[in-house]
Amino acid sequence: TAMADLLRGWGHEVIDAAGMLDLQPRLMALSAAPSLVICDYRLRGTETGLSVVAQLHELFNEELPVILITGDTGAERLQAAQDSGHVLLHKPVSPAALQRAMARAAAPA
Repeated sequence: TAMADLLRGWGHEVIDAAGMLDLQPRLMALSAAPSLVICDYRLRGTETGLSVVAQLHELFNEELPVILITGDTGAERLQAAQDSGHVLLHKPVSPAALQRAMARAAAPA
């Protein structure tokens, strides 16, 4: 909620959700793919940010710029997040670090 409020304060349109089940109905109202996905690595239950990103890729049939945020210290989870190729931030995330990550994620590959 705090990050969504910060992003809205910066003038961004934000759709915040707890997971794909909560997110999917909100996505149906969009006329285009999101310009950026900011997702926590660990979500409720067994769902991860990587699984949500994979579903978004299928839904929009395109790669989306992604920032994964994690407080995880488990080697396997950190390796999976790093191997994804997405921008990775570690909690706590400062507003300045978030701005830099947004610019990096949005830059052409």
